[in-house]
Amino acid sequence: MNFEQQVDAMLEELADNPGEVKAALARARLSNAVVRALQRARLDAGYSQRELAKAAGFSPAKASRMESGQDDDLKLGDVRQYLAALGMSMHMTFEDESKPAAYRIKQKVIEIGFLLASLANLAEKDPEDRPLVDGINRFRGEVLFNFMLRYAETRPQITIAPPAREPAPELQTASTTAEPALVPSP
Repeated sequence: MNFEQQVDAMLEELADNPGEVKAALARARLSNAVVRALQRARLDAGYSQRELAKAAGFSPAKASRMESGQDDDLKLGDVRQYLAALGMSMHMTFEDESKPAAYRIKQKVIEIGFLLASLANLAEKDPEDRPLVDGINRFRGEVLFNFMLRYAETRPQITIAPPAREPAPELQTASTTAEPALVPSP
């Protein structure tokens, strides 16, 4: 069933069970995202669908079904096999959308930290390879630059109120002096 057919089927169910339609739509969006990612990976690697199928050990029809979102029996192992044929690996991230954005951002920063550490380890393996070490250092600078650029782009969108000031003390007139004097209230 292609994406349009899935949407049609969900719309038919809408009157009966809106919660199920919402869940089905989320599954269809995920499936569509996976299909687009597989196609992009194959095209970026310069493979035809037939070449990919052969390298992955699939029939051409299986590769076609995977890339069209019509493989109802698609398994995680199939996706791994597809990507392995392209010389790629797969990493999955599970994100709890109910967590605050700050928490989710921290998780991404930690993940980026691990990836940057793997680059540092690569440079440590052959510190005499100046082009490699210089390239990694340049890349790390680019990562920082891009992070700061994104931060600066979103900064105007975030309205941060100045810290609240304590109110000035109320002033009272002293009655014991000939001339009125202002005295802070306690």
